[in-house]
Amino acid sequence: MPGCRGRRFAYWVRLLLVLLAGAAPLQSGAQTPTRLAQPTDLARNPTTGTKVMEVTAYCPCKICCGPNARGITASGQSVSYHNQTFVAADTSLLPFNSQVIVPGYNHGKPVPVIDRGSMIAGHKLDVFFPTHAQAQRWGRQTLSVKIVSTSEAR
Repeated sequence: MPGCRGRRFAYWVRLLLVLLAGAAPLQSGAQTPTRLAQPTDLARNPTTGTKVMEVTAYCPCKICCGPNARGITASGQSVSYHNQTFVAADTSLLPFNSQVIVPGYNHGKPVPVIDRGSMIAGHKLDVFFPTHAQAQRWGRQTLSVKIVSTSEAR
């Protein structure tokens, strides 16, 4: 049937867009919803709570940060900021200046998100240490990280 293919394609495109937006799928011929379901990720719905995250460590050396390491984080802060206790995160989930508590880091006190990295995507964090040896001792851990606050500023 001529035109059937176009309608079918349009249906699938509409279905994909609705699913990506987080709403229930539309029935054929149904009206577009006026209000979509609210997204649940941290960036769009800033909340506090606990998330299980993979936590690794890094230092300001050229091994951890690459050959162009200059001691400046992605947010523009020096690595000496906040007494050298901060984390790198996926800023689409935890924007700069969000506060988190990482068990075993900074004596259980909140630390800011002031850095990001190409390997830090999704529910991953990178805790900062002043030396490579300290970062290596931390290793790779799966921890329940408490999100104290998320920042609206990006």
